[in-house]
Amino acid sequence: WQVEICGKLTWSRTDCYNGVTSMRVINENNVAPKQRAAAVKVWNECSVDKKGLDHDCLRRDFVDKLSAAISDEERRLGECAKPGAFEELGSCLGVQGLEQAKLYALMEGALFLYRSMYSEHLAKWLKVYPAEQLLVIPSERLKEAGDMKDTMGRFARFMGLSDSGAEVHNDLIFKSSPAAKGVGSDGHVHENGRTYIAEAPADLAEKIHKILCPKNQELAQLLLDKKLIAEVGDMPWLATALKRDIC
Repeated sequence: WQVEICGKLTWSRTDCYNGVTSMRVINENNVAPKQRAAAVKVWNECSVDKKGLDHDCLRRDFVDKLSAAISDEERRLGECAKPGAFEELGSCLGVQGLEQAKLYALMEGALFLYRSMYSEHLAKWLKVYPAEQLLVIPSERLKEAGDMKDTMGRFARFMGLSDSGAEVHNDLIFKSSPAAKGVGSDGHVHENGRTYIAEAPADLAEKIHKILCPKNQELAQLLLDKKLIAEVGDMPWLATALKRDIC
């Protein structure tokens, strides 16, 4: 949604929607004809005196589009779960064999739930590589500078690289991305330091939880079985998923 509204501004400021102040900005920052058309539509619906975007209007647009996308994907997931549909969920959803750009566009634009079903993706990696050649790191370990230093050291050792000394460029490793530096940013090293216009409403969040919770239980068990984590406490949100009757 951020890219649809803001185009390239998504990568250069945390509150990108506040940077959309004219049609000229939309034209200068569009990344594709489809994205520009969507941005122009929102501009026509939500602009205030042609000087900026009304936040209440943007919130409604975000919630409406997110709700519609989740409902459509939920329907598709239901069809894929029918007996005799496809052996692999990814095949049913049409992601198999896509070249990188098309795969990225599909995953980012239409498969919000599937891309969060980490057990599905990890299982595919495990068909190709033995577990001892995989390192699973929760993204939370890359958001704080203190955690990130230990995590990057662990990654380096896993790869057989030096984790200290002249070969390690800490200034590059801990440099914040452009999207983590603007107004309202906490300055974290992780790129997702953005300020979002809205959150999923409670009923939609509950629907998403019910869909993803069983998959998180599968992930926790897979990680433990393959010894990719020592205990579920390594990823606190997985520990919650394993609680009895939580789903």
